Amino acid sequence: MPGRRDDEALAAGDRSGAEGAWARGDRLAADGDLTAAEQAYREADDAGDATAATKLGLLLESLGRREEAQEAYARADTRGDGRGAFRLGMLLSRQDRWDEAQAAWERAEQRGTDLAGLDLERELRRRSGRRPQAPPSADARSALGNPVLVGAMTVLVVLVAVFLAYNANAGLPFVPTRELKVDIASGSDLVPGDVVSEGGFDVGLVHALEPVKLRSGRIAAQLVLHLDQKYGRVPVDSRVIVRPRSVLGLKYVDLVVGHSRRLFADGGTMPIAQTEVPVQFEDVFQMF
Repeated sequence: MPGRRDDEALAAGDRSGAEGAWARGDRLAADGDLTAAEQAYREADDAGDATAATKLGLLLESLGRREEAQEAYARADTRGDGRGAFRLGMLLSRQDRWDEAQAAWERAEQRGTDLAGLDLERELRRRSGRRPQAPPSADARSALGNPVLVGAMTVLVVLVAVFLAYNANAGLPFVPTRELKVDIASGSDLVPGDVVSEGGFDVGLVHALEPVKLRSGRIAAQLVLHLDQKYGRVPVDSRVIVRPRSVLGLKYVDLVVGHSRRLFADGGTMPIAQTEVPVQFEDVFQMF
């Protein structure tokens, strides 16, 4: 079979010539002559060498010519090169073509990504200072690529923001507070959300306001104050005064802290004798 032996010898000569061409390209790339290296890789690629196509793609990608690099990787993948399939998957993933990228990575895994003869990748990475990229995990792809999940997360964030804004006047949730009830002669147009101040600093909010019947049979108002945990330990000889915040009728609760070592318990009640409601602006206006 002389004809068959001649064909095999010719094919072996082509492979040897292609390997010689990309080996020459490796040397040129290491010397920094990337133009001549590209020409050598193309020569071997045109001869049908899979490794040469992958090397050409690496060189083109390092030069920022990603479209040409992708075409070279695709040729290497078609010729059965595992590293070419892997690099093709990387470029496809940057275009959000996840299904095609996953298929390319599976082909690369089946073939194995043999590093033999691919010193060019390490050389180009050393020159550019970049590290090799690994394919993104399946969890990351599913989270970022699923519009339903992204939309649900957005709606959840909006709902939480609306909930916090709606409840802001009653104090933010999940913030630790201490409760103090205060019996007072008159509600004086206080409303939930009004500020509790101590020495000019806001230390809490009026959480609720409701009528209460005292032991004497008198009807009074009871304030439910939510105080910051840091300032909520109130001595039992403290006083509360309702003061105007502006001429428009806004009020605030002024907490005058006493000096006793005994403290109101959490949820305790300050007696009406320790509260004061001075003459308010609305009382003066009603005279006229």
